[in-house]
Formats: sequence, structure tokens, C-alpha cells
Amino acid sequence: MAGPGTDEFESEGLLAGLDPKARSERIALLDQLVLDGFSLAELVEAAALERLVLLPVERALNRDQPRYTNAQVADRTGLPLDLLTKLWLAMGFAEPGPRDVIFTDEDVKAATTVAQFLAAGIPLDAIVRITRLMAHDMSKLSETIRFMVGESLIQPGDSELTLGLRYADAAEQLVPLLTPLLEYMLGMHLKEQIKSDLLTQAELAAGRFEAAVTVAAGFVDVVGFTELGELIQPFELGAAASGLVDLTMEVIAPPVRFIKSLGDAVLLVSPDVEALVTAGLGIVERSDEMGSL
Repeated sequence: MAGPGTDEFESEGLLAGLDPKARSERIALLDQLVLDGFSLAELVEAAALERLVLLPVERALNRDQPRYTNAQVADRTGLPLDLLTKLWLAMGFAEPGPRDVIFTDEDVKAATTVAQFLAAGIPLDAIVRITRLMAHDMSKLSETIRFMVGESLIQPGDSELTLGLRYADAAEQLVPLLTPLLEYMLGMHLKEQIKSDLLTQAELAAGRFEAAVTVAAGFVDVVGFTELGELIQPFELGAAASGLVDLTMEVIAPPVRFIKSLGDAVLLVSPDVEALVTAGLGIVERSDEMGSL
């Protein structure tokens, strides 16, 4: 059965208000989206939200179709349903309903990995905490990647179809490259931190690491950030905050570690107070040299 065509697009208002060139480009995009399996209702909804151009990349990132409910994932992995729900919430997603078919084979694979961690003796609480931390950082990372890559790919004169397909191609080509890169960076940071770990005789006797580690913490913030927000556009304000993070990462070195960004400030920690103070002063000095922040 043939999918919707120009007449249907017209009747649903998908071509309203477009000049001849934009109309032709919109029809080309809609025809491609229909071939990709999007329904007319989905196209209308996306158009209302002004995100038609993003549907090709959405499809590229969702080749693995939803097949399972939460309970079916539990059956396939042997994990308790309440544990899967707890992990899903820890990732920052809404609690799934009992009949919601939203999980894919990739979700089953990830849940199987969790089962292996549990079998290896990693406590459930630790897995949930790690999941929550990873989700927070991955959300920030994906937001940064989405913005920077999206901005770099758009070109003057792009049609909706051209830009949408370029985004989709970038997603298919670049996303698989991120996994080994993230694995490499995690390994490097683990090796660097283990170099400074000391396992005492008391910890060996107790069979656990001491929870308390003495470190110094320090903040570096942007002076007048609130007032600046009243003078410039939000995206420019975000760029200023990102600039502080970039500058910080250029200046600091072990044993000083970047913990997180707080909008107009960064939080640093170090077991060496002198190194922490030197890093903070170095950030200020570099900022003065660059005439930024």
C-alpha cells in the first residue's frame, strides 16, 4: 500500500506558507521520511514541533527497534524487575509502564552486563551509584556533542532534506567511533588514579577501602556572571561557561582533578593543597592572558 503523498501533505498543512523552492524541498524530505517508515501522523507532529529536519537522524540512532517490556527484559536476563526499574530511573528516564514496549536488544545486552557485575560481587548500591553518575556525565557530554557537531555541519543555503540527511550520515558514521574513544579515556583515567592509590594494612585486614579520603576542594568562578547574563544572549552565556571549563582542563594536571561545572564556576579537588592553589591561580592567570572570562 502506497504511503501518503503530496495531496495528503497539503491537506495536513505540511506545505502551508512555503515558497515554490522551499515547498519542493519539503516534499522531497517528506517523501524520504515516508520511505523511512514514518507515518503521516508522526510527520504532522514533528512539523508542529519544528523538528522535521531531525527525523532522519532520529531514525539513524534508532535502528534497533523496541521489542520488549521491562518485565520481558527481566525474564531474559534473570534480573529482578524492581532492579531494572531502579537502574532505568538512575539513568534519568521516566518509569516505564508494565505494558510499555520501549526496550531493545541493546537494552537486554546492557542488562546482561549488569547481571555479570552482580555475579562478580559488585554490590547493587554501587552499580546504581555508578549508573547515576555515568548518566549525568553522558547527558552533559551528549548535549555538548549534539550542539557542537550540529553547529559545524549546518551550511548556508542548506535545504531541510540536505541538512537532515547530513545529520543522519554523521550520526551513523561518528557515533560508533565514540565507544572505543570513551573506553580508552576511562582506562586512562583509571590508570592515572590507581597510581596514586595506597592500600594500607588496615584496609587489607578490614577487606575494604576506607571511605574517607582527605582532599582539598576549591572553586574558580566567573566574576559578574549574573550581570553578564542580563547583557548577552543565553547561548553566549553558555559559551562563556564552557570556556571556563575548557580553560580549566588546559591548566590543571594531576593530582588536581576537575569534578564538575556549576554554571559560572568549576569545582576542583586535590590531596595536595599547594597544587590546588597553584592550579586556581594558573586558571586566573591564563584567563587574564587570553582576555576572557
